Amino acid sequence: MLDVGCGSGILSIAALLTGAGTAVGVDIDAKAVETAEENAALNGVGDRFTALCGSFTDKVQGKFDLVFANIVADAILFLSKGVADFMKPGAVYIMSGIIDTRAEEVKKGISPYFDIIEERLDGGWACFAAKAAARR
Repeated sequence: MLDVGCGSGILSIAALLTGAGTAVGVDIDAKAVETAEENAALNGVGDRFTALCGSFTDKVQGKFDLVFANIVADAILFLSKGVADFMKPGAVYIMSGIIDTRAEEVKKGISPYFDIIEERLDGGWACFAAKAAARR
């Protein structure tokens, strides 16, 4: 799995603890990357976690079954234009961290690239799960 904007690494760690084979976490903040590596080690999954300091996917290599992006709406809109290049066929892209007032804008903005397969709104926040659009 790929976690763009990994922060503390919590999504990567959770994925690894629940069955993901490997995870790559990316963040622009070097301290976040260091913290994510430490947290992965503390949770016994450091050997399956790779942390990268960089912008979006600029240092990422490979293709993934699952991509997480728990980041602000503008970043999701930017990332969504090219993140499918890092997804295996049938992979799922989960976007969260979207304030509910921007949810429709994000849905419209990602629609050229992805088909939403599930959406959740809770406590003022939106989360979407999507697959690469068939028309792509």
